[in-house]
Amino acid sequence: MKIKRKLLVEILVTYALLILFLTSAVVGVSLISYFREGKRWQRERDIDFAVHVGDFIRSHYQRTGTLDGLEEALDRFIERRMRVLKREKRSSSYPKESENFRIPKLIVLNAEKTDILYQTFPYLEGVAPLCDVFGAEAVSDDTPLACVYAGGMIPGVGNRFSVSPAARQTVIILISFSGVLIVFSVVLGILFSVRLSRPLKDLIQAFEQAAGNRFSVRLQNRSNNELGILIDSFNCMMQKLEENEKARRQLTADISHDLRTPLALITARLEMLKEGVYRPDSEQFDFLIQETDRLSAFIDSWRQISRLEAGSLEPRINTKIEINEFLRNLFESFAPMGAADQLSFEFYPSPQPLFVWGDQESLTRAFGNLIMNAVKFSRSGGLIRLSIRREGNEAVSELYDNGIGIPREKLKYIFDRFYKADDSRNRNREGSGLGLAICKTVVFAHGGTVAVDSKEGEYTVFTIRLPLLEKESNRSH
Repeated sequence: MKIKRKLLVEILVTYALLILFLTSAVVGVSLISYFREGKRWQRERDIDFAVHVGDFIRSHYQRTGTLDGLEEALDRFIERRMRVLKREKRSSSYPKESENFRIPKLIVLNAEKTDILYQTFPYLEGVAPLCDVFGAEAVSDDTPLACVYAGGMIPGVGNRFSVSPAARQTVIILISFSGVLIVFSVVLGILFSVRLSRPLKDLIQAFEQAAGNRFSVRLQNRSNNELGILIDSFNCMMQKLEENEKARRQLTADISHDLRTPLALITARLEMLKEGVYRPDSEQFDFLIQETDRLSAFIDSWRQISRLEAGSLEPRINTKIEINEFLRNLFESFAPMGAADQLSFEFYPSPQPLFVWGDQESLTRAFGNLIMNAVKFSRSGGLIRLSIRREGNEAVSELYDNGIGIPREKLKYIFDRFYKADDSRNRNREGSGLGLAICKTVVFAHGGTVAVDSKEGEYTVFTIRLPLLEKESNRSH
């Protein structure tokens, strides 16, 4: 719930940032459109004013027959025109311009564009820049009289758009608000980036340390969001890698020990035979053969489990096996081994036949390893019980013994290769440490599972579940 709430808050903050950016963009676009529309209207007003001035010049020429006195006449015309514009500003067809209309910048050239006939401001560029620029012409009876330029039509003046103080204040407020939104969004973005990047940097550094085989590194989780879940997963992974590294080192030591012991015995016995300490009779040769077989069995077990895990030696699961009969024969074959310790063997089959598909040789080895361990680690006069039952679509086999048991903290390692509980070594039991690993690999290859439950000094129970044949499964329903 906390993770979902945290995620919801982050999503809302992300949307808030997005809304802030969009609002800033809308405000910016609105301002650009406002000024662009104002400039467009200003240019239209400039052209309209220039046309009106041209019409006035034409009427003045037609009335007087000359352009003399044009400057005084234009002064009076502009004054009247400004009063008209002040009245028209209230019309919806015009933007709300400033209350104080300024005299527009105006230049009137003669028809040849060589002299300035009239101007409302000192245009320092002279006549030349106006020669190639569009201007409103004053024409009378197809006779060019003058060329008029107003406002933005004049090169170098530009299309200046002035606004009223109230509009200017509104624009300033909008620009300030947009700027505040942008700054606020950027600051929040930086804060979120720092908050997100800091644990990511720590995670990258931790991965670099892991690449250098330093698996003891752990990260402190300060959040309950997805990043926190990632950090927890990383810590779990590092713990597993650290355990695997310890297991690898232990594996190397175990392999060296299990190979060195029979080799040392064989070497020592051969040296004694050479020096005449022992006579080369059948007893000595039997001893050498026994240790050689032990070494060969160890190498064969290691080779088999490696090939099984690599997939190059898949069990040939092509035989229909009745699990009750199969385990009865296998279980009874171990009874003579427990006779010396007066072990009791009890077998409880299921009421109905249970068939599975399997590789009989592989299953014999898997179940045989379990039964062998039960025999080796049972106390004198102990009990070994194998019971079979059906649960759903599975055949469940439970092997119980009331032997020395396994410490709880070591149960999770019991199926690891070369793992041996300390008790087994202290009691000087023989074994390669591969039997349970082979059992687990074989059972998994058959689509089953294997589990163990034990209490030190009291009991151990191995439970193997194998899927039943489909026909047998359907027959029960």
